[in-house]
Amino acid sequence: METAVLEKVPHRHFVLSLPKRLRAFFRYDRKLLSILFTAAWQSIKELFDAVLPGATPGVVLCVQSHGDSLNYNPHLHGIATDGAFLPDGTWKPLGVADAEKLQSLFMHRVLLALKEKELIDESLIQQIVGQTHSGFSAWWGEPIPPDDAAQRLFLSRYIDRGPIAESRISITDDIITYLTPKDDITHEFEPLEFLARLTPHIANRWESTTRYYGWYSTRARGKRNKLKVFSSVTTTDPMVKRKASKRWAALIKRVFEVDPLVCPKCKGSMRIREFLTDHVEIKAALQVMQLSGFVPPDRVRGPPQTNSFEPDPEYFEYLASQV
Repeated sequence: METAVLEKVPHRHFVLSLPKRLRAFFRYDRKLLSILFTAAWQSIKELFDAVLPGATPGVVLCVQSHGDSLNYNPHLHGIATDGAFLPDGTWKPLGVADAEKLQSLFMHRVLLALKEKELIDESLIQQIVGQTHSGFSAWWGEPIPPDDAAQRLFLSRYIDRGPIAESRISITDDIITYLTPKDDITHEFEPLEFLARLTPHIANRWESTTRYYGWYSTRARGKRNKLKVFSSVTTTDPMVKRKASKRWAALIKRVFEVDPLVCPKCKGSMRIREFLTDHVEIKAALQVMQLSGFVPPDRVRGPPQTNSFEPDPEYFEYLASQV
C-alpha cells in the first residue's frame, strides 16, 4: 500500500464506528459490511465535492471487527488524501477534515441502507438520530507529510492489522490469557470460549476487507499505469522500476508456510552479519557449512571471443563417407 498505492501527497488517518445496537446485524451477516464501505466512501466524496466539484480524493478503507478484548466491534479505518486530484492529475490541498459533518453523513447513509433491507424501522431511526450521542462517531488524524515514509508505512500496516497478536497470548493450565494492547488488562478464556471470540472475526472466502476508492481505485490506478507504459515506450525513456516490497519474507511465509528468516537448525532469527567478496573466504565459509559447488572466478570459463564458425573439411569428408 505504501509503495504502490499512496501518492506522494499529505494523507490523514480516519476512523468510523457504529452504535452497539446495530453491530449484531453485521456479526451474523458479514455481507452487510459492504454497507459500511459504500456509506463511508459516498460521505467522504460528498465532503470533497462541496469544496471542489469534480475533484477526486484517494481513499483506502479497511474494515476491522475486533475490539481490544476480542469483542465484536465492526468499524472502519481509512487513509484519505488531505486534498483531491483534478481530472488532469493536478493536486489540490483542500483541508476538508470535518469530523462532525462526516459523522452525520455516514450515520444517515448507514441507517437508510439498513432500513431498505428491512432490518430496522423508522421509529428506531428517529430514536437514534434524536439522541445526543447516537453511537456513531468519526475521527480525523493529523496530516502525514508525503516524505514521512516511516509513518506512512506504519499507518498502512495498522489499518490492515489482524484481530489478535500472538505475542499477547499465553496458555496456562488450559486457560488462555489475552493481554489488551492499550490498558495492559488481561482477559482469561476457556479454550472453546476463546475460539468463539475469535471466529466471528474470520473473513468469509473471497471477502475483501480492504477496498480502494477514487484516485486509488483499481480502475484508476490501472489507467494511470497504462499511460505511464505508453509514455515510456513512445519517448524511449527507461521504464521506472517498481520498488521491491518490504514484506517479501512475510509473503513467502504466507504462501509456503516457511519463514525464510528463521534458521532451520537452531530456530533463531537470521540476520546479515557480513558480506564476503574474496573467493578464498567464500570457499572457506562454504566448507564450514559443508556446502560445495563453488568455482573460483579464475577457473570460470569465459564467453567465446567470437561468434564466427569455420567448418572443418576433414569432418565433412567423414560425413560424406558415411552416407
